[in-house]
Amino acid sequence: MQWLFSRPAVLIWLLLVLTAAHQIYDKADRFWACSGRVLAPGNWLWLLLCWLVLKLVHELAHAVVCKKYGGSIREAGILFVLLTPIAYVDVTSAWRFRSKWQRIFTATAGMYVELGLAAAAALAWSRTDAGRSITCAST
Repeated sequence: MQWLFSRPAVLIWLLLVLTAAHQIYDKADRFWACSGRVLAPGNWLWLLLCWLVLKLVHELAHAVVCKKYGGSIREAGILFVLLTPIAYVDVTSAWRFRSKWQRIFTATAGMYVELGLAAAAALAWSRTDAGRSITCAST
């Protein structure tokens, strides 16, 4: 999975994010009309499932980048804070990287992957009926 964090992949990611931002900007009225349905009670199970997958991918990204730069992963797991499961990966070995950019990229890898997934989802939405018509406002 280290290829996801190569320079060509970062350039493709940037193009993806900019294209998605443009699509959302062009269809802002439709986007906001549809966004009200996300928290509907019928979607809560899907939201939970998506949240769990996103957190897993987020933490996996930290681990992959840390390993890419020669760091070690001592442990990974799930903590329960106020009865809420929180995934974690111990990438403290990243503090020994000589390059501050490697430390920064290790720290931001989770956000990088989440933003890429959000951009892909936004592009997929913009190509669906919901992204083409204003019918989301009803319900």
